[in-house]
Amino acid sequence: MAIPFIDLSNVVKWFVGSGSGTNGDPYAIGVNLYGKKSVAGDTALTAAIPADGIALSDVLQAMVANQLYNGATLDLMRNNTEGTALASVARTATTSSSDIINYNARGIAIFFNVSLSNATSLTLSVQEKDPISGSYATLYSATAVTTTGMRLYTIYPGINSGGTQAYQSAIGRTLRITVTHGDSNSNTYSVGYSFIV
Repeated sequence: MAIPFIDLSNVVKWFVGSGSGTNGDPYAIGVNLYGKKSVAGDTALTAAIPADGIALSDVLQAMVANQLYNGATLDLMRNNTEGTALASVARTATTSSSDIINYNARGIAIFFNVSLSNATSLTLSVQEKDPISGSYATLYSATAVTTTGMRLYTIYPGINSGGTQAYQSAIGRTLRITVTHGDSNSNTYSVGYSFIV
């Protein structure tokens, strides 16, 4: 099998320098990298702290991180991460969370904790955002609850069981969680989530 040859002579240059060395070691060899990028002349590569939203024009930075392309920029790769969709407060009407960004998870676990109930029918749903119109479509709707207690809803491809209810599906990039109220009575609840890679 032939090994492909890639000419990087016009993209990256390197040279070996001597001097005081690294960390005071006189025998250490220093290596500097220079990249052409989009401007004439050599531009020294800079060390960068890994972050979300790194522009593709900056990919010649010296960086050690797993990143994924989101269609416009580069994002850090995540492990299982947790967050608050709706904090625990009293509510009398249907409430939706702010948009939740999924970077690279396949599924999500949702914790619905009703601490004060007035027998109101509360229905939790997961809605995905259409990137064109900005409208939301319901991916999953749980069975309505009317009592206090903690419920765990799990959405993941191929899952058969997990928590209070489980639903087989992958999740998209942008979603929100909505709790629909059946009446105007006051109920106190919170919604937390954990993305599952």
